[in-house]
Amino acid sequence: MKRYIVVMALIAALCTLNAGNSIFSYEGFPVRFYGNDIYGLSMGDTGSADLYRFNSGLGNPALHNASQRSILATGMIFGYTRYQSEDSGGNKNSFMDNSLDLPHFSLSFPIKNHRLGFQFNSYASGLVKNQRSFLTADSLQVKEIQKMDRYLYRGDLVYSVKLGSYSFGVAGNYYLGHESREFYQDGGFGFYNTQEELSRSFKNPSFTVGAIAQYPWASVGINYGMGAKLKGKSQRKSLDTTDLEEDYELELPHEAGLGVTLLPFNEHKLNVEARWEGWSQVDTNNKDAIKLGLGWAYEPQAETRDSYWKKMSWRGGVSWRTLPFQVAGADVNEIGFSLGSSFPLKRDINRLDVGIIALQRGSLAQNKLSDTSIMMVLGFTGFDIIGKASDRTAPREIPIKEELTEW
Repeated sequence: MKRYIVVMALIAALCTLNAGNSIFSYEGFPVRFYGNDIYGLSMGDTGSADLYRFNSGLGNPALHNASQRSILATGMIFGYTRYQSEDSGGNKNSFMDNSLDLPHFSLSFPIKNHRLGFQFNSYASGLVKNQRSFLTADSLQVKEIQKMDRYLYRGDLVYSVKLGSYSFGVAGNYYLGHESREFYQDGGFGFYNTQEELSRSFKNPSFTVGAIAQYPWASVGINYGMGAKLKGKSQRKSLDTTDLEEDYELELPHEAGLGVTLLPFNEHKLNVEARWEGWSQVDTNNKDAIKLGLGWAYEPQAETRDSYWKKMSWRGGVSWRTLPFQVAGADVNEIGFSLGSSFPLKRDINRLDVGIIALQRGSLAQNKLSDTSIMMVLGFTGFDIIGKASDRTAPREIPIKEELTEW
């Protein structure tokens, strides 16, 4: 019963997700999640083809775990982001803010050589708030506030099958998103201060397919996601006017991924990953987005170690990404460095993943804007809630009736 309470609590927690923070949120979706679990995020955001562990990231729907164990996993990313900006006069400003994101929740269980799974993740997001004060020509003190809150979540229903050294998968995807832009200007006019808001909501389904080939020393995986036209409503509000709702459409591009996992040495693992998003096909003002990741891990064989600390795995990685939009006439690039470790828990399937990610997005020299983030990642994997029940049929000693004697 306690396990089910934990599961329900985790699902309820998903309702309080906060989008990742970025000063580039006005241009598009700067924060992007590609479906890797917390282990993979702290390994250069790689692992879409890693079949050599209990992998709970379902970005590639063919990621079939052949252990015949059900796997539940979730995690969180939290930390601080420093925004920087530079105006036309060369004046620089900076601000520090914190953020929290629950990037994914996944559950999968086996049926012979088949596996069914569900994943809910923070697919893309952006959240930023700007505030400034200035004097008008007639010496009026004005405070101006702008807010952008945009997110896009995705739920995946996944099916995969393993046929020898190959596994194939397909996922039905459902996107659900919202965008809110607010502008407020306080000039001391009370009710007549300027206030405007634009709200949008959108949703629609799509699907993803994938395949992975596994060998004793390597695995190679590919996945392809169909684009989608998300449809919804848009509405503008101002101080004294609320416009009628209008139809709104957001188009998402086709995307593809390639992942390779190598076992070059005993207890060592290398991940390489590449991802492409065809944004230029849906908006001529954008360009295709690319992300590359490289990760290394040391995973000791637990049964050969006599100390708990010697059983811990260690990993690290680097990632590079170019965003689909330009700022100040220049490309926006992102580079991240990550380190992580895993703490084995009581049961072999249970694991606590921890890590740290340092990320730089944009450049003051080229974009006049930049983000610098230090994020902690924390993930839980395990809870074989649909696994085989405990065997309580082992032989037991049958008590012998005691002979009573009369006094």
